[in-house]
Amino acid sequence: MTKVLGLCGSLRQGSRTWQALRFALAGAKRAGAEIDGLRGRALEFPMFDPELPLEAQPAAAAAFLEKVRAADAVILATPVYHGTVSGLLKNALDYLELGAGWEPPYLAGKVCGLICVSGRLTNETALDAMYHIARALHCVTLPRVASVPRTAFDDAGQLVETDHQRRLAALGTNLVTMAGRLAAPAPAST
Repeated sequence: MTKVLGLCGSLRQGSRTWQALRFALAGAKRAGAEIDGLRGRALEFPMFDPELPLEAQPAAAAAFLEKVRAADAVILATPVYHGTVSGLLKNALDYLELGAGWEPPYLAGKVCGLICVSGRLTNETALDAMYHIARALHCVTLPRVASVPRTAFDDAGQLVETDHQRRLAALGTNLVTMAGRLAAPAPAST
């Protein structure tokens, strides 16, 4: 069974980013995946110190690394702050530097989906930043991403725009499909 891990870079209670990620994770679950999501305090680690070995890192960071390593696919979801990725998500992803020695390293062999939630209609700079981070971590990034504007949510913060709900669910479904294709053995040559 495909394992999908969602990472939400928001500390806010009732986070719009978490809601968007939940729609994508629900799409992955409907496609047959086992899902898990980490948000807020679950990603709140001290600033990454590359001088410290894994054994000296916080226990929560080591547990995070194991979850990432066990996943077949990862969804990165961030609120847009000053045109880019939240510091919370970026710092958590910096801890993946400790996965340089994994076989395969970092997120190689995994599929990655990207979601950003912005106060503006779209925010390509945050998506670009996430794309470059995902690429540096050696994963396969889905070509379709989700940029969800604040206007897709009602005054209570609920995602009510059905077009965005469908797009997010499709992102989760596509992630599972692509992860399955990457995991499938290569056809025998004749």
